[in-house]
Amino acid sequence: MKLKRLIFLILCFMSNSCAFNKTLVEKDLSVKEAKDIVYLIECIKTNTNVLNFIEWKGSNKNESPISFEHKGRLAYFNLNRDEKGIFHQEINYFKNSFHKNIFTNDTLNRYSITSQTSFRVLMSEDKLSIYFFMINPDNVKTWVLSNGNTVYTP
Repeated sequence: MKLKRLIFLILCFMSNSCAFNKTLVEKDLSVKEAKDIVYLIECIKTNTNVLNFIEWKGSNKNESPISFEHKGRLAYFNLNRDEKGIFHQEINYFKNSFHKNIFTNDTLNRYSITSQTSFRVLMSEDKLSIYFFMINPDNVKTWVLSNGNTVYTP
């Protein structure tokens, strides 16, 4: 009977510590991503080289959708044109059979595209975080695909 209780306590402790470790890893990852975003936006604004990140190869800016690729991973920035201009409509990410809609713009006038707008996709070297950027002279919009499934924007 004592052996069963001991095994039960050990199993309870192990299951609790695994969940605790997972929470710590997720918290550490979000702190790391917040620091990464600050660093990346600073590099983009000052037009300096980004170190320790993988930059995806992009297509011609005049094509729609604007595509980015890195070793079988694809990202598309879809644009929409109407009588008021060109607008950023959505971002889609693909890896093998996995598809994730990163961003959808329901109000098209919110993200206007000008001749100075550019897009970039960067990935952390550990490949846990992918950063999608829409860059205008006055601001930088950022979306993050974190650890394969969670999407957020600061």
